[in-house]
Amino acid sequence: MNGKNVVKEYDYYTLDQARQIIAEEQVHEDKVIAWRVARARAIRQKKEQAWRVYRIRLAIQRLMAVGMIAVGILISIIGGEGDWTPAFLMSFFGLPMLVTKNIVLNFER
Repeated sequence: MNGKNVVKEYDYYTLDQARQIIAEEQVHEDKVIAWRVARARAIRQKKEQAWRVYRIRLAIQRLMAVGMIAVGILISIIGGEGDWTPAFLMSFFGLPMLVTKNIVLNFER
């Protein structure tokens, strides 16, 4: 070592300084955790809202299908004079809307 005394310098903290550094790091971690929780909550609420809209649209679609079938049967009974073609056609279009889980009708404005 060339005869020189090499001394490494270290930063030593007092107990109060160390507590302050740890507290600052904890505040940062708390902010990150709070942000992640808020983001997860927002994603969950968005999914729940989309599920509610889907259920409402599906219910409206099924009600319209039942209405189509009922109108077809009523037309056949009241004014068909024995002709069941309207009931058959309305059932042909109404039954798939009634049994499907997909949104067939678009109710967007």
